[in-house]
Amino acid sequence: MNGSLIVMNKGQLIHAIKVHIERGDKSKEKAEQHYISAGQYLKTLKANHDGSWAEWEKLLKIKIGIGKSRASELMQIADGSKTTTEIRIAGNKRLKEHRKKISPFRNGEKRKKKSSSKKPTHDDILEVIENDSMDEEQSPTENWQRSMATAAGDILARPALWKKMYPGWEKFEVTSDMVTLAKQATQAWGKLTKQLQMRLK
Repeated sequence: MNGSLIVMNKGQLIHAIKVHIERGDKSKEKAEQHYISAGQYLKTLKANHDGSWAEWEKLLKIKIGIGKSRASELMQIADGSKTTTEIRIAGNKRLKEHRKKISPFRNGEKRKKKSSSKKPTHDDILEVIENDSMDEEQSPTENWQRSMATAAGDILARPALWKKMYPGWEKFEVTSDMVTLAKQATQAWGKLTKQLQMRLK
């Protein structure tokens, strides 16, 4: 996105937002970039919106086809305060909370509420992966390819996001646990890369 955004009218902004959301939903490698662009355009559209909050919600629903929560998430991705993976984790937690309200008891015990402000854990991420959304119009192979590309894209986007969220992060103190985790992640992706290369046609 560049300076030309300033002179875009409302119709052009809406069109750009819809295009980037659609491409982000379908992209196997550049979903994060498209969501960032969509969020930036949304922030501009919102800043220029003179109507009420109800009119803003109506605009989102009718003209763009999304709700206020999705719009908020896209704007958070755009300003670097959230990543696509974190948004998916939050969405998964909301779904679990909704299910608790419908059926609050399981195995005879009331389940405890988890703090929504808690940072995502390794188990949270695994749960999101296990419950990864499946596109029924795509084959299992296509869904797997999309899931793998999304995971890789999130890792590739991290340095740029850290630069926005934590200026000067390259000079922050590093612990031995962090190095161990980085090594384990590198080894895991290295092993996956070898497996993929062996199966490459």
